[in-house]
Amino acid sequence: PFDMGADEFSSTISNSPSFFCNEITSTATNFPENNSPAAFSPVSAESPGTALNSKIEKVDISRKTFSTPEPLLLSCIGPRSIVDDVSAIEIINSWKIQLEKKKAEFISLTGNCDLPDEIVFCRELCLSNKSYTPNAAKLIAEFVTSGSSSLCSQITSLDISDVIASQPEIDGLDVLNTFSLAFKDSKLTHINLSDNAMGSKGIASCKSILSLPTLESLQLCNNGLSETSMEEVSDILLNSGVCENMKRLHFFNNMSGDGGCTAFARIIQKCSCKLIDIRFSGTRAQREGSLNVALALGELICKEGCSIEHLDLADNSFGVKGAQALASLLILCKDLKYLDLHDCLLEDEGIRLISDSLLNCYECLQHLDFSGNDLTKSATDDIVSVLQKATNLGVFRAEENDLTSIGVRGIAKALNASLLELHLGSNACGTVGAEAIVQARKVLTNLCILSLDENMFATDDVVALQEAYGEILVEFEDNISDDDADFNLMFGSDDSSCHLSSGELSFIQEEFTTTDGNIGQVISSDHDSQSNTSTLSSANISEEGAAEETSNALMTLEKEWTDLKEQSPLKMKPKI
Repeated sequence: PFDMGADEFSSTISNSPSFFCNEITSTATNFPENNSPAAFSPVSAESPGTALNSKIEKVDISRKTFSTPEPLLLSCIGPRSIVDDVSAIEIINSWKIQLEKKKAEFISLTGNCDLPDEIVFCRELCLSNKSYTPNAAKLIAEFVTSGSSSLCSQITSLDISDVIASQPEIDGLDVLNTFSLAFKDSKLTHINLSDNAMGSKGIASCKSILSLPTLESLQLCNNGLSETSMEEVSDILLNSGVCENMKRLHFFNNMSGDGGCTAFARIIQKCSCKLIDIRFSGTRAQREGSLNVALALGELICKEGCSIEHLDLADNSFGVKGAQALASLLILCKDLKYLDLHDCLLEDEGIRLISDSLLNCYECLQHLDFSGNDLTKSATDDIVSVLQKATNLGVFRAEENDLTSIGVRGIAKALNASLLELHLGSNACGTVGAEAIVQARKVLTNLCILSLDENMFATDDVVALQEAYGEILVEFEDNISDDDADFNLMFGSDDSSCHLSSGELSFIQEEFTTTDGNIGQVISSDHDSQSNTSTLSSANISEEGAAEETSNALMTLEKEWTDLKEQSPLKMKPKI
């Protein structure tokens, strides 16, 4: 084959009954939303051929061009365990077998046993989920660095997350240093160091790979990085000049506080338009630090013109002022696909600002999380405005808020068929919200997960939801079926004072109007322990301007109680 021209060789392979050649150029990079080792696998086309049963990429060797199967991902399979010398040798031997098979595949394709050194057999190495002894780490390092064309020179993605658990500090640092030195002259573009208790000493041990000029993606999640450690990471990245190449930066659960926010902001300020994937969450940052991060991101987007696709800033204390800064940058993120702002103290006003910005960048949005932001039913219209526009949205989360049935009802009516997951647990939602979600089943034809736990659904509500959604509905473990959340929409728990505006009273009237025009109201069966019925009067309606016809209808509830129980479209038993 090497005596043929490039075109002739490609034509020969393509016309062969045993092989199918689909040449592409692998220059782009995929950024999946999870943290899998395949995060930086080359973009390639799927080959319909059966002989190779693999993806194809184009390799140019000197003046000859031919196509080769996709390189290997080498990993340590099996359950979590401590890898000692013996286990390391077993792992290395299994890798040798895989490499020999891949080499045979190349030889079968080219018909030449003398393969050029430039052929890449392996691009990814995953050592995650094992705990290595220092000697085991040295054996693996010697294997990947041995030979004139070592694996280290080929590997571009290295996952050494969670590799020192249960090891003494001195041994853990030795392991990190060994792996880092093995790749000090490599061309790594992706490094995952997550889930290693590192601290300042661990950061120093990994300096060799953290400062690689080819680095494009860095994950340091759940490392327990303090403010000082974050400053050291920032210094290494800034001094090595790698920030300009960064496409992905993930820092999660590092408890670095406001000082860590300042260090991260320094990194962001030196990044370029290449940066599209950012995770900076779970840092225990206060208002000042969170605001610094938002301002740095805004400056980067305005200055460099980068278009963020993945943004996770969860568990930061932005508040309304921080929400203003976030809104200013989000309005420019036209390619935004993933946005996680759970537990950010945004409240209704902050969500209003964020939602207004998302109306300018909703077309690509696939994941949206507003959970844990102290949202009330007043935020419903702002959320709905985004949901109605975001026709590609696959996941929506708004758990642990106080949206009530009114908010849930509005959201349910705005959902699109594209939705795959819906999470509305812990929202003080009752019968009205449940009925709206049941009705939404007609639209949610692609839904795979529905989570509604920790609400206040009556037993009949739960049954109706289970009948509508079946296995899609996540099991109710903490639902409170003794109380009716919708009762408190109108009456306070102590003094029965009105909590609804006249417009919301009209909403309740609409929801509980039966086929013959009767009107009922959600009430607690134990509202009056001295009677089998509950008495309502216009005195209960204290809010000025309540609709007169609604008040009159409520006053007739006692004598209509028996009939309404059977006629209610919601089919409640002691509750209507």
